[in-house]
Amino acid sequence: MSSNAIQRSDLREGDSAWRSIGTPHGQEWDRAAQVGAPTAVVDSVSLHVFVRNVGGGVCGRQMDARGIWGPWTDLKGSHVLDGMTATATSAGRVELLAPAAEFVLRWQQDEPGGELQRVRNTPAKPAPATATAVATGDDRITHFWREAADSALHTVLPAADAADDEPVSASLGAVGTGPVAALRTVLDGHDCTVLAQRAVSGLPAVAVFPSGDETVGGQWSETGEDFAGAPALALDAAGRVTLAVLGADGHLRVARQRVSEPGLALGDWVRV
Repeated sequence: MSSNAIQRSDLREGDSAWRSIGTPHGQEWDRAAQVGAPTAVVDSVSLHVFVRNVGGGVCGRQMDARGIWGPWTDLKGSHVLDGMTATATSAGRVELLAPAAEFVLRWQQDEPGGELQRVRNTPAKPAPATATAVATGDDRITHFWREAADSALHTVLPAADAADDEPVSASLGAVGTGPVAALRTVLDGHDCTVLAQRAVSGLPAVAVFPSGDETVGGQWSETGEDFAGAPALALDAAGRVTLAVLGADGHLRVARQRVSEPGLALGDWVRV
């Protein structure tokens, strides 16, 4: 038996509890056990949860500002693989990406709080569980995934979002494993997107691109030691780019930006 669950927490009282929100297949437990892992995102008014259903499409459920859940909605799609990703812009407009056998499928809100609408498929053969998305502008989200054939990192070309022609993808020339970590920040006065991946060597690798056009420039630099899983990026309390990985020994390791140096220079790795 399988169902999705959320945890609601009152941080002031330290109280939390998991509550099931069910699956699109109700009490058909054999089918419910086959749904994909959920992904969640908050738009300007609601919490959205999405799953791959048994038929290979996508279903979503929405909790409104009052905390009331609506019914599961069939968003259609087919041949969807594991590893959907949902992201919101700073204004609260949501986009959802789902890797599929022959395409990358996408849904988006035309305005914050609006209905999710399908946009044209992007021809691709993505590897499952490699998708990532990040807001790279006030109302822009950039999506990344790896192609199954060569593990190269791909993105949707920026001009394709508003074009009438079929969207196309572009390779960032970075071969690695798993999803990339992505972070938008300002470096030397420039709006940048920082990407981090697990390189073929097993080491963390980092690159910096102009936000909104991640096909330009971007030299990948390897650092640190062999690690497991996928890296994580964040800004610390001082606004420094911080890269974290889980070492091969199971211990967390963290490297922080040296703000005294231009560009993105990481300091020594520290075992946490």
